[in-house]
Amino acid sequence: MSVAYDVEISDVKTGTGRRTIDIDDGTVQVVRDWFKVRTEERDGVEPAREHLVFVKSDGLWVHPDVFSQVFDRQVAKLSVPTISLHDLRHTHAPLL
Repeated sequence: MSVAYDVEISDVKTGTGRRTIDIDDGTVQVVRDWFKVRTEERDGVEPAREHLVFVKSDGLWVHPDVFSQVFDRQVAKLSVPTISLHDLRHTHAPLL
């Protein structure tokens, strides 16, 4: 896959850029279980960037564009209005 930009993993740009989101206990458990599976796949070695949730089986990070491409393909298969993954970010808060 080729993309037209490089990704830099860093902290938020400003102090006001940090957000807290509420997720239910079931979702927290799914994420913990996923992290455990990925760690076990690498014989107990945690991902290189342990704060990353979704990594490849070798522990390396997944380029964010991959998620957008997968999402776009799934939306195209469904009878739903076209929306981008980024649009979901802006739609979530008002729907809450």
